[in-house]
Amino acid sequence: MFVLIVGGGQVGRYLAEMLVRDRQRVVVVEKNPAVADQISRSLGIEVVRGDGDDPTVLESAGARGADVFVAVTGEDEDNLVACTLAKSEFQVGRVLARVNNPKNEWMFGKDMGVDIAISQAAIIATLLEEQTSLGDLVTLMRLQEGNVTLVEKLIPPTARCAGCAVKDLGLPVEGRLVAVLRQGKVLFPSGDLVLEPGDRVILLTTPEQEQEIARLLA
Repeated sequence: MFVLIVGGGQVGRYLAEMLVRDRQRVVVVEKNPAVADQISRSLGIEVVRGDGDDPTVLESAGARGADVFVAVTGEDEDNLVACTLAKSEFQVGRVLARVNNPKNEWMFGKDMGVDIAISQAAIIATLLEEQTSLGDLVTLMRLQEGNVTLVEKLIPPTARCAGCAVKDLGLPVEGRLVAVLRQGKVLFPSGDLVLEPGDRVILLTTPEQEQEIARLLA
């Protein structure tokens, strides 16, 4: 996979480092010559010096052949212009943008070429909301742009579901129990498996059903 990253700051460099470690092809666009040289030397990757909102710079960085385009500069305007160019001019299949100011999040839509907008403030707000509304139901992963979630729940001794068979939990259709972690072992549950205090259950569900699942497993 070829990933083109615009912005060589902390976020861009960390992302590039992770992708290089995963043996992906990475090119970074960075306008600060000193930062560009440092990234190139430390990671051993190609770094194109210039503005990510300049189509000639993106062309020279290989945007036309990129599988994924990520704009993570500290300026929302630059990120938005770069993403619009990536989608409209270079037809990049997957375009992601960092949103620095939450007030600008509304601009980062598919009509501007952005497939996924990542707002740090929104992520923190969502995590806080989940912490207060879902108790100790932990979101492990979000899939399909957040439409599917993988969650974990510890079954305490006082839980109503302790001693109940999986088939009797009354889980919603969009709430599939996929594994039970018990005393260091992974169990792939059948309907007859009885939950025990101390079990950690892993479920695949949707954000809309998380509160219901938290209630059933309380």
